[in-house]
Amino acid sequence: VRGQVGGETRMAEDAKQDAIPAVVGDDGKGAGKKGKEDKKAKKEKAPKPKKEKPKKPHPSQKAGPNFSVRPVEGGDGEIQVTAVNKRVHTAGSIVDGDILQYVGEVPVKGMKASDIKALLTGPCGEKVSLTLVRGGQEVKYDLYLDYTPLVKAIKGGKPAGKGQSAEISLKLVDTDERRELFYLAGALPPLCKLLVDPKAAAQMQKATASLQNMMQFSMWDDIHVPLQQVGKPLVTMIEKGGLAKKMLAIDLLLRISLAKPTHRVLVAGGLVESCCALPKGIIPLALPKWTPKGWKPGKKVTGLETKAAKLIGCLARVDDETRERVNDGTNSGVSLLVRMLQRKGEPAGALNEIGEDSQAVACEALQFLALNGGCRSTMESVNALPTLCGLLETPESAHRQLDTEEIERGFKEYDGSRDGSLNLKEFEAWFVDTGRGDGRQAKAFFREVDYDNGGNISLPEMIEFLNRKSPAQLVDVHAAYAIRNLAVTEANRERIADHGAVAKLVRMLTVKDHEE
Repeated sequence: VRGQVGGETRMAEDAKQDAIPAVVGDDGKGAGKKGKEDKKAKKEKAPKPKKEKPKKPHPSQKAGPNFSVRPVEGGDGEIQVTAVNKRVHTAGSIVDGDILQYVGEVPVKGMKASDIKALLTGPCGEKVSLTLVRGGQEVKYDLYLDYTPLVKAIKGGKPAGKGQSAEISLKLVDTDERRELFYLAGALPPLCKLLVDPKAAAQMQKATASLQNMMQFSMWDDIHVPLQQVGKPLVTMIEKGGLAKKMLAIDLLLRISLAKPTHRVLVAGGLVESCCALPKGIIPLALPKWTPKGWKPGKKVTGLETKAAKLIGCLARVDDETRERVNDGTNSGVSLLVRMLQRKGEPAGALNEIGEDSQAVACEALQFLALNGGCRSTMESVNALPTLCGLLETPESAHRQLDTEEIERGFKEYDGSRDGSLNLKEFEAWFVDTGRGDGRQAKAFFREVDYDNGGNISLPEMIEFLNRKSPAQLVDVHAAYAIRNLAVTEANRERIADHGAVAKLVRMLTVKDHEE
């Protein structure tokens, strides 16, 4: 057989078959090895995925009503209000002994106290309509759920958690009623503490935004005490922080600098020097500098110098002592503001890059500084009067009305997400493309309109903001006030007349549709 054709091939295949080791079965060695491999394979199975624990809701989502309820004994299921927190609920709004009939549209008669509690629990500041019976008369009451859980979250825990709670407050504290209740719940001290806590530096922006939001209503007599604690740290932020931090700090300082106790702390803490004094004063750094080789340009204008000038104006409103400090040899604040007022008309000429809005804000500050005799003398010595008289000739075009239809068309065109609002990127594109300014100005504008740091601005918010007169549109009014305050001496009145200011002031009275 093997000698037949193809026999060699079969012999080679038989040899290969003989070379394969036999499976050992009887002695158990081969089977045992295979069994171990199977066990090893079982052990190397993929681990079971761990079940993710559901995230706990933020404490601000479990707020209560600041009162308790209980069934009336022998009252056929009626529910009575007890333990009313009188500090939160205004006198007569809801009192112990009131009979609770409805929570919203839900009748509560005969319900368990625990079920009623669930109806009265929700996010801090949520509005719940109650129907009460008092002395046989039906009473309606709009209840705002307690802010204490949110305040406790800002007080306690890790810095990141505190910052998150401060950020949440921007959404939950969005009306004057809610701001007052947030304040009454004790929000101010922990926010101030968070602002200056060195371990929570990363949360400073959120704390500042929350404070700015709350300060949109005025309760200066109550809030100046804790604000005194943040006066010096805010001044330090202006001296040592980056541009964004300086902007935030000045925005907050503008809100608190008119309260006398806080004003004293800020001035004593060196705020005037931070704005005016060399080598690091905000205003002189933005102006051209004289050197032995001639004038050199100042640092790039960022808008920070405008806010600093506005802050000096706020401080100068309060007392004569502050005006003198602004004008002393260390600060030379009046001379600096006059240079901002003169713009390219000052000795440095074209190197002065101060814009129209900054000029108007400087003019407003000078009107308050002109209340002081020493400041008036400085203004006369640096030739401020001709510039002020020239500013009375603002053209009528500066007072034209906003074309809201054009704004609305542009808004819809740049609203890429079609959600009825513009984010920063969309807004910046609209702002630059319509020739309103550059990207830096767009960001500053957006930050001012988006006061709650929500990241978007709506069409009504934008129109409302654009309808406000810009500082440049009011420069003639501020100049008129400054001239009035300078006109306290016979010599100044003669100079004012020589510059033709009297005739210009008369013409201002006849400008059509000029409210001021």
